[in-house]
Parts: sequence; structure tokens; C-alpha cells
Amino acid sequence: MFHSDQGIQYRALETIRWHRKRKIKVSMSRKGNCWDNACSESFFAQYKKEWMNNLDQFSRQEMTMQSRIYIDTYYNPVRRHGTLGGVSPMHFELIN
Repeated sequence: MFHSDQGIQYRALETIRWHRKRKIKVSMSRKGNCWDNACSESFFAQYKKEWMNNLDQFSRQEMTMQSRIYIDTYYNPVRRHGTLGGVSPMHFELIN
């Protein structure tokens, strides 16, 4: 699954063909509704700020591993989320 806004680069024929060739389902937010991607945009902004800026260039395999480390060892168990009352997602699930 590949989800994006309706930016021209995501609607380009070359991009569409690339996804089709790989049988990747494409999803786009509704036109003119910036809130469709709010959670994703927030996650990736934090990911880049907190994690990616500290890393050098890595291979795709290394980036996949680094992403899993960020999510599994920091984002879900440790990082506090304002929308969850200032607790981590794991803690939020435990208390609810």
C-alpha cells in the first residue's frame, strides 16, 4: 500500500506504471482535504527530526532496520504523544 496526497509527482504516468508493475495498491487523500494525511505527516515529521537527521546514508536494508528500531524501541514504547495525554502508545494501551 502506498498512500500519498494528490501531488503531481504521485499522479505522473511513470509513477503509476511503477506501482502497477509491482502490484502496489495506491491510495490518495481526498482533494483539498489536508486532514486526511495529518497523522502520517506528523509521524514522518517526527521520524525525520528525531531519528533520520542523526543517520548517514544507508542502504535500503539498513534503513528498513533503522525504521523498525525507531518504531519498536522508541516511538511506541517510549515517546510521549500529546494526543494520548502525554503517554506513549504502549502505556496508553495498558491503561485503557
